[in-house]
Amino acid sequence: MIRYTKYLFILSVVYILNCKASVVLFPEIDQGDTNWEMSQSQHFYIYLRPSSEASRDVEFISSYLDHMFIECLEILDIKYQNRLKCYIYDSMQELQEKQHTKSCGFALPEFETICYYYPKANWYQPWDGFRHEIVHVLVYWTVGGMRLNFLAEGIAVAIEKHSWPAGYDKLWVHAIASELIKNNHLFSINQLASNEFFVNCHILEEDKQDTTHHLYDQCGSLVLYLVDEYGIERFKGFYSKADEDNYQTIFHYTYNKSIYDFEKEWHEFLRTY
Repeated sequence: MIRYTKYLFILSVVYILNCKASVVLFPEIDQGDTNWEMSQSQHFYIYLRPSSEASRDVEFISSYLDHMFIECLEILDIKYQNRLKCYIYDSMQELQEKQHTKSCGFALPEFETICYYYPKANWYQPWDGFRHEIVHVLVYWTVGGMRLNFLAEGIAVAIEKHSWPAGYDKLWVHAIASELIKNNHLFSINQLASNEFFVNCHILEEDKQDTTHHLYDQCGSLVLYLVDEYGIERFKGFYSKADEDNYQTIFHYTYNKSIYDFEKEWHEFLRTY
């Protein structure tokens, strides 16, 4: 996820104060928290707690992060040379307490920074969170800034896609979205395209007040289907130009069909998934 509240607050302050470009801000860590050691890989500056389990596994972490970085470049069909900053906390609890968040990780794209926790166990799913946050940063710098939240989160979820455990052949975002449409819990694209609606739903889900809509999975299914059916280049063109006011027009220009016709197509796919 992108850290909406803190991130937008920082940008607002910078805008209001008309700060000069020479001012360097590091919002990704608490100003008083300097207990980090830095390791460098091909594509990352990796910040770890000294003498932590992550610090002992730094070679594995470096290799895996670089692998995910290259994988994201290939899927998005982009090039990016800068190293990203990656802060890895010892646990999800530590990250949440230090960063005053309920999420397990987040990205600050403008600062080329991601924050996550060390999954430790050989469980694949938490590692996909790193890939999710990497996508946010790469898309921001190579495709365009985040104008529509549902597209930003949708492409990040789509790229972190993986199959269900052995014995299943369904991608989890489509499987979840398929159940949602059957139970009439799927939001319309017009609803998702409202950033205010999206953030409000996200907050409700973080607070466990809404456990039925699976907001990120909806967005991931929509974008994954769009990319699989029509290609990544068209999606990048749509992403780079669309905003809350023009997304229907830009969609029609990019895909030569209305967004309503696409929504029907996507829904039909989900009903038979």
